[in-house]
Amino acid sequence: MPPLLSVAGSESIKRLAASTAPLEKLNINLRAAQDVLLQTRGIKFPSDRRSPVIHLYIASSAAAAEKQGLLTVPEPTYFSGKPSSSEAARFAAEEKILQRIVDRALAQGVMITRARRLKGQENPEPRPSIRLTISAAMTLEDVQQSCRIVKGCAETVLGEEGLL
Repeated sequence: MPPLLSVAGSESIKRLAASTAPLEKLNINLRAAQDVLLQTRGIKFPSDRRSPVIHLYIASSAAAAEKQGLLTVPEPTYFSGKPSSSEAARFAAEEKILQRIVDRALAQGVMITRARRLKGQENPEPRPSIRLTISAAMTLEDVQQSCRIVKGCAETVLGEEGLL
């Protein structure tokens, strides 16, 4: 590990030992985000509930997903080995839909991104997802408003795609 990262990690541990307030604030923000996102139709997030990094996946019905050429595989969100050509095509279809959600959210002032992957080089191969990061520095109102915008964008795009 580079010395800079070692020092940063060590200082973070010292600060958390002195005060757990940032972790408590982060947990409040995480619960607020999850309260909104769990109510969002057409998406799911299997991320650990304690993680400030939340991955959102398309969770459509098998019939709607098949019609759109999307993946219908439930958990896990990874595939062992390299995806087949049909899975790769479905990955691409999901990525396009997720990018539309990201673009709508960005237009409304919410910075989210699709998770970037090394396609064909990761084993297991993860499904496409949107990545949100929650911070203790965010106000509760900012978290709730941002997640409501993401919820609205996701439901709008997935509705337009016939995935709700």
